[in-house]
Amino acid sequence: MVACGAGAGLAAVYNVPLGGAVFVLEVLLGTFGLPALVPALVAQIGLGNEHQYMVPSLTLSASVMV
Repeated sequence: MVACGAGAGLAAVYNVPLGGAVFVLEVLLGTFGLPALVPALVAQIGLGNEHQYMVPSLTLSASVMV
């Protein structure tokens, strides 16, 4: 669960879903086999290189600064 959370965080923050999956496989789980890589590739193909969530821009005002 921790490995999945770490990979999802990297993928979301840096917008690299395949990179997050590879990081989890190599560093946290210690494996890089085909059965573990296939779901990551399928997710990359399915999601593409699009932003999954749109965050509106923040307008600064006096009340926000305080």
